[in-house]
Amino acid sequence: MQLFLSPHSDDAVLSCGGLIPHLVQQNETVTLLTVMGGNPPSPLPDTAPVRELHTRWRGGANPSLTRREEDRAAAHILGAAADHLAVPDCIYRSHLYRGALYPATAAIFGEVHWADYARYDAGAQVQGWLSLRDTAVDRIFVPLAVGHHVDHQIVRQIGLDLALGRRQFATPGYRPVVWFYADYPYCESGTAVQEALTVTQAQYTVAAASAAPKLLTEHRIHLNPDDYAAKCDAIAAYHSQISTFWESAEQMRKQVKQFMQATGNGQLAERYWSIGD
Repeated sequence: MQLFLSPHSDDAVLSCGGLIPHLVQQNETVTLLTVMGGNPPSPLPDTAPVRELHTRWRGGANPSLTRREEDRAAAHILGAAADHLAVPDCIYRSHLYRGALYPATAAIFGEVHWADYARYDAGAQVQGWLSLRDTAVDRIFVPLAVGHHVDHQIVRQIGLDLALGRRQFATPGYRPVVWFYADYPYCESGTAVQEALTVTQAQYTVAAASAAPKLLTEHRIHLNPDDYAAKCDAIAAYHSQISTFWESAEQMRKQVKQFMQATGNGQLAERYWSIGD
């Protein structure tokens, strides 16, 4: 199985939606696992991000239900399966005494709050999900956290922990291969990818405590027009999210194509990075 860890219900498809159908065509089993796919609390935190996003998403008091349905529809288009863990989006996470942990947009793209329980709970839930699988997971894709969104940072750390063998599984010696993907559309911005690569490499080097740490290796995967078309169709399935990044689905298709061609120096492509291979 090829497993794509997605912080939110659209991130893996936005970033890897060309590779996913490409793998399926090679008879690979692919699963999209949304880590921050849980329901919001009741009552909702009274913050600007919650008010703004709920208005934009038009998903009622629990837009997570809508987002999970969109995710399943997108996965179906790509020939993949979709599953969701119970960690709520960062805009919903609070501390008993301190209130909302991320009460403003700047906080969402800042550092992970020291009191954020998702720093530990998200990794434990991913480990539990993996431990219950009958099918071996050969490769796990995780975000580089381009753009510095706190949920993406948390999922990146899960990937680093898996790559370092910090999580124990029932199968002795099991350590999946971890690949990092560039978070789209944040990766369209200038030096954002290089900044995320630098942070990821530094975190791995420090954690590995090795004099000769493994380096991140780039993989530029060339894709075909059918892969691109499937990616755009899947992105379009996230009806609640299109307006976040584009004025229309048509603009999305044009922008995605331009970025994929720029990535492949004129050919459709996506970029990934692995540790040491």
